[in-house]
Amino acid sequence: MNYLYFYQGNIPNYVNYSLESVKYSDPDAKIFFCSDFKPSFKELTHINLQDLTSEHIKFIKKLNYFNNIKNPLWETSLLRIYYLLSAAEYLKINNFVHFDSDVLVYKSFKEIENFFVNGKLNITPLNELFLIFGYSYISSVETYKLICEDMIKILEKIEIYQNKYYENKKINEMLLLNLAYLEKPDNFNLLNITPNENSNILFDPVSYGQYISGIDKKNISRKTIDEDHYVGREILKSGMKIYFKNKKPLIKHNKIFYEIANLHVHKKNLKDYMPT
Repeated sequence: MNYLYFYQGNIPNYVNYSLESVKYSDPDAKIFFCSDFKPSFKELTHINLQDLTSEHIKFIKKLNYFNNIKNPLWETSLLRIYYLLSAAEYLKINNFVHFDSDVLVYKSFKEIENFFVNGKLNITPLNELFLIFGYSYISSVETYKLICEDMIKILEKIEIYQNKYYENKKINEMLLLNLAYLEKPDNFNLLNITPNENSNILFDPVSYGQYISGIDKKNISRKTIDEDHYVGREILKSGMKIYFKNKKPLIKHNKIFYEIANLHVHKKNLKDYMPT
């Protein structure tokens, strides 16, 4: 399977652990890394961001929607969606896996492909407002392109959406993805993130990683539970246990065990949870 990464700026060391987890868990993976700096990790194909462009990318840069936001991550995260489309077209690939660069993988694509729906963007929901790249599988670049176009239409009328959905605050890419989902749900498949009778494998949007390792890089913040997250609510409701066995994350819920396909390590200490 194709794994498509995106990173803008100097590449931190923790990204190497994410890449290593992919190669360990899915040895046949083809990794493509889109960035303005060449990564040190050898087993991948580097794509320079200067080689990627599109009318969508030009539109977002010109829009400068986050001009009064000090954190550049807001615009970078939005541009990422369109750089991925440009990269897929550049590489002439029709499907790929993508997730944030602080994600570890514990399952090969073949082990979890039955949970994906062809022709859709398969992605993890965080809560009622946000869809997040904890793990995603773009099974059709054509569908992904339609979603990108729908998001551009939203951005063209962004003040209307701000007022209606977000108390007139700036809309980030997670909410923008969710708005595209609300308007055209048939383009999406929301991956299973909490225990149920239909699946013995779960996907982590970010909540399990926050619970296991914490949030803040400097302070101890393990067992963080966010009530705004679907997963956080389920932890508080059911008291499900999250732990590691043979260096892989597991959940015990109502005496049933569930495996976690990925772990979104927000604290960036990916080395501590490597599958090797």
